[in-house]
Order: sequence, then structure tokens, then C-alpha cells
Amino acid sequence: MRTTTRIMFINKYIFILSKMTKGGWNKGLTKYENPILMKMSLINQGKHRSPSTEFKKGLIPWNKGKTGVYSESTIKKISEGNKGKIVTEETKRKMSLASKGRKMSDEFKIKLRLANLGKKLSEEHKNKLKLAHLDKKFSEEHKLKIKEGLKKWSQKIGPRPNHVREAIRKKLIGHEVSIETRKKIAESQTIRLNNNPEKHPNYICSKKGKNNLTYIEMIMLKILEKTGLKYNKDLFHNNYIKVYNGFYYPDFFIPSKNLIIECDGKYWHNKQRDEIRQKNLELAGYKVIRFSGKEIKFKSEEVKNKLLDFLKT
Repeated sequence: MRTTTRIMFINKYIFILSKMTKGGWNKGLTKYENPILMKMSLINQGKHRSPSTEFKKGLIPWNKGKTGVYSESTIKKISEGNKGKIVTEETKRKMSLASKGRKMSDEFKIKLRLANLGKKLSEEHKNKLKLAHLDKKFSEEHKLKIKEGLKKWSQKIGPRPNHVREAIRKKLIGHEVSIETRKKIAESQTIRLNNNPEKHPNYICSKKGKNNLTYIEMIMLKILEKTGLKYNKDLFHNNYIKVYNGFYYPDFFIPSKNLIIECDGKYWHNKQRDEIRQKNLELAGYKVIRFSGKEIKFKSEEVKNKLLDFLKT
């Protein structure tokens, strides 16, 4: 009864004010002097807030645990309404702090991935992302976390589908890689293969036997067999050779003579790189003999005689 009496009194007070004042009846009134707000406060006392009002600490959200509350059209309207809204740096910081330490469930991650599948980012959005990550330096700990996370994720989803690989390949056509980036890639590859020599392409090729020899290597093998050496007994193809600063997989290796035979094809070989390779092998105590592709193809007798001379020593 008291509440009803109060409301009646407020209504009467508002009516008198509206008659007396020329301007708005609530002009100059503060938040707590405003009779409308007082009226609303009395009516809504103890009631849950509606979806349109701000959340108050201690109250259970009206939509907690509910799914499909908003229709597709409403969601679209909300999305369109938020488009172009500028978020302040302070708000961004608050959002970042609020989401810190939160862990997404595997189910949610899969949902997120499926929702973004096939979505194409605009060039403007791509440029924004690029600028946001430009000159961003991650700590070693953070890099390790990213690496471990990607490893776990790749194990769960498996290898990339062929259509994804093909799309990446097409995207990278004509893409120029800087010399600095190339050096970094080469260094990381060297470290990876030093730690896992069994993953080296040459090691994998050596396990395939004679079927994986190049044309000039096949000719060289025939020359070597003429000297009386037997494949995979006296001589080995792409055998793992450890040196002080890494490892190599020479074309042919004869352990009994500590002799390495290199077949230098025109396409794959680089003079400067080959010189460094030879120097490292010789420092490790190996004898190295090199033959060019032309010599192997057109001067097989000369090659054979040179090899016999080396084998006699």
C-alpha cells in the first residue's frame, strides 16, 4: 500500500510541476531529485534488470546459460550497429585485461575455426592486421608458447588438405623473400636438421637405394662397380658424415679408404658452397675427389683411371 501511495503522490507532484513550469518539468533536477527516476526505482525494486539495461554486480545475467536468445535478423542488426564504432585505447586495454588468462575449450576452438572457414578478409582489414603486428617483438617465452600451441593444434587437425596447400602455393607465386629472411630460414633449417639428421632429404633418399640416384650418379656407380667395389658393402650413397660444425651427405663414400666422391651436376652445385663443404670434410680427415657432370658423362675412362689411382693410395 505504501508503494502505491508514494507513486500516486509522485504522479500528482509531476502534474503540478508541469503546470507551473514553462520549460521541461524536470529541468535543473539532478539524478536523485528527478521524480521519474524515483518512481522507476520504486517500481523496479527487487526486480531483475531487462536485457536493454546495464549489468549490475551481484545480479545473475538474464541470458546466462541460454542459447538462441537473439534471432539471426537481430544479430545482424547488432553487428551492423557496431560497424564503424571507434573503440578507445582504454577500452581496448580493459578488454585485453579481461580476456587475459582465459582458456578457450577445444569445442569452442573448433566452432570458431568452422565459423571462420572460407571467410575472406578485405585488403583493408589485411593491411590493418599487418600494421598492428609491424615491429612487434615477442619474448622468447612467448615464441615457445606459440610454437608448442601450433604443434599441438597441427597434431589435432592433421596435415593441411591439398586444396589449402594449393591455395598457399598460388598465393606465394611472385612473392619476393628478402635476403635477411632467407638467411634466417637457412639458419633455422640447419639447426632443425642438425638436431634431426634422419629428417634430411638426402637421408630419406639414401633409404630408397639405387632407385633414387640421379643420371650422373647412376653412371658413376657403374664406373665404381667396374673397379670392383660393391654397392652398400664397399661404397655407400648419401651416407651421413659428421663434421665439427654440422654434417654432410656426400654422393658416394668408401669407408675403407676414407674417400668421398662428389658428382657435381651443373644445376644443383654452387662453387663457393662446394669449396666450404670440401674444406670442412678435409679438416675432419676425409679425402675428397670431385668430378663434373661432363667428365662423368663423356670421359668415363679417365674418371675410372683417376679413381683407381686414388684407391691404390
